[in-house]
Amino acid sequence: MAIVIGFKIDSHSGAMIGDEEDWILRRRKIFYGDFISSLLTEEISNAFHLEAVYGGMGMPSFSYDVSRNTRKKIEKKYYEYKAGKGKTLTSIDDISSILLNTIQGEFKKRINRKLRSLYGFEKDDLLQGFFNYKGTDYEIKQEELRKKAMEQATVPEKGCLEDDYLEHKALLLGYDSENGITLYGYEYTNPTFYLTAGPFEIRGTGEDEKDAAQLSIANYINKKPLNIRRSGFDRVEVITEMIKASYEASVHNQEVGGYFNLVYINGRASSHEERYKEPSDEAMKIATEIIIGEKYDLLDKDTVYEMINSLIFEDKNPDRVEEDMFRKARSPYRLDFILRGYKADGIPQSKLPYTDWFLKNDVMIDVQEGGK
Repeated sequence: MAIVIGFKIDSHSGAMIGDEEDWILRRRKIFYGDFISSLLTEEISNAFHLEAVYGGMGMPSFSYDVSRNTRKKIEKKYYEYKAGKGKTLTSIDDISSILLNTIQGEFKKRINRKLRSLYGFEKDDLLQGFFNYKGTDYEIKQEELRKKAMEQATVPEKGCLEDDYLEHKALLLGYDSENGITLYGYEYTNPTFYLTAGPFEIRGTGEDEKDAAQLSIANYINKKPLNIRRSGFDRVEVITEMIKASYEASVHNQEVGGYFNLVYINGRASSHEERYKEPSDEAMKIATEIIIGEKYDLLDKDTVYEMINSLIFEDKNPDRVEEDMFRKARSPYRLDFILRGYKADGIPQSKLPYTDWFLKNDVMIDVQEGGK
């Protein structure tokens, strides 16, 4: 995954979006990434009125292990608490500590695997200067070997798996009753979770992967006066802008693409089922097409907001929303061609109805007039 965006909509709600593209060793593209996930089971979420969403960047296997093992640690802590043997989970700060501990542990585990396979000892052995094998201590004397092992443990060569692991980045979006909505950021260059200062935060696998998205959302926020930035943004506007920013990143930057995955948290709701919303792939695909229609001036802003609201918050059938999109487009003909990948200035001229859908809905296309 090349991009993940977190947004604090107001004091009780927020959202996170990411793409599904990944490049294996920076060469081969894949589109099965699943990098945004809840860290809490429904039972734990309801017990403490907590929500926690993790978006991990970098190697898919690393992000998967971090998410899975963090969930296991949280569940273990929860059941210890239920048995009267441990402390309760009271805040997202507790979750962030567990998540950070897991990330650091996954780094160490992978480095130790590499050192054991090459030299027969681990990083702690290297630092202390000797290792134990079958009850006997052996000093690590060869300076060249020590130097090479230290490089493997600290600064792996570019392009190797360990290098990709160490470039892990992450966002943690959460809600608790005491602090409201909270957004944390993590980067390997600053290996700790820290609270983000602004309403949004973006992470990319490379510094320029996030530029297009950063500018897109910044342009939206820069239009808002201070009282709105303090009291909270309109949730439909924010979701629209997050999809728009992700789409712009997919157009202009490498390693961003596929369907977008969105999670929305509403801390005002009473149960996990109501607090945690994750639209379907189909809904997100249609939402992205709506954004494309607006970009090419084929859908007006009010129509876009209306349809995004129907898809994301009202759970309207995506097929019905797609029909509305074409019905309300200034030129369904041009919109159809653009969504099929044609360049906007190279769409063939035609005044004839050209698909079964348009025929069934009595939509006649006139490219010259740009209407229906």
